[in-house]
Amino acid sequence: MSDPGCVGHHVLVSALLSRHGPSRHILRCWGQGKFELLTSLPCLLELDDVLHREHIKGKYGLTEQDIENYNTLLATGATVVAVPENPEPMCKDPDDDKFLVCALLGKAHVVVSGDADLLEVDGIAGIAVVTPRDFPLSFLGGWQPTLPGIA
Repeated sequence: MSDPGCVGHHVLVSALLSRHGPSRHILRCWGQGKFELLTSLPCLLELDDVLHREHIKGKYGLTEQDIENYNTLLATGATVVAVPENPEPMCKDPDDDKFLVCALLGKAHVVVSGDADLLEVDGIAGIAVVTPRDFPLSFLGGWQPTLPGIA
């Protein structure tokens, strides 16, 4: 397995909701053992919160079982890093610090996120912050987009 990486919750939400695109490709690559997915309890709790939002559940027809299965997959398949409750601020948005701390303590060299505040701190503590489109190109050997209905 290659280097570990921490993937932001918006990327994981997109991976669940869309069968096409870079976020789903990242999830597939993790499932194929191409990188070690790092997460933490705060990251998992935020993901669960987002997936339980009524506008998300309603728009995409997510059931409680869908959410539970996905959360279980991530909690048992990813490496869960123990992180402190109140980490030192590293990012403009303190809610984003959990991803950087997870990467730092898990010895990852990359955080995957489309969040502007996280992207702004690219390189902090030696951690690259890259978008879901850039991660496969830079760390997974490439990615070819697919269109719905086309294999």
